[in-house]
Amino acid sequence: MDKMLSYTGVMAAVLIYINMFFAFTNSNQGLSYPMWIQILLLVGFLAALLDSFQRKAYFFCFLFVAAFVLVVISIIQSV
Repeated sequence: MDKMLSYTGVMAAVLIYINMFFAFTNSNQGLSYPMWIQILLLVGFLAALLDSFQRKAYFFCFLFVAAFVLVVISIIQSV
């Protein structure tokens, strides 16, 4: 039962990520935050990514890579 809930949560997160990725690319809009906040988010996700990679928490590594990519896409769309 616990595995089923965790798989459902992972699948929901993946679907939300895919939806946000296509929404960013199709609408040519990024996050509705100012650019300086997006840069802070980028730095924070990069630090969390490096920390989770060092701790060998690969699931969190994947999540932070996905968040990092979304913020990069958002910054590119905003410029």
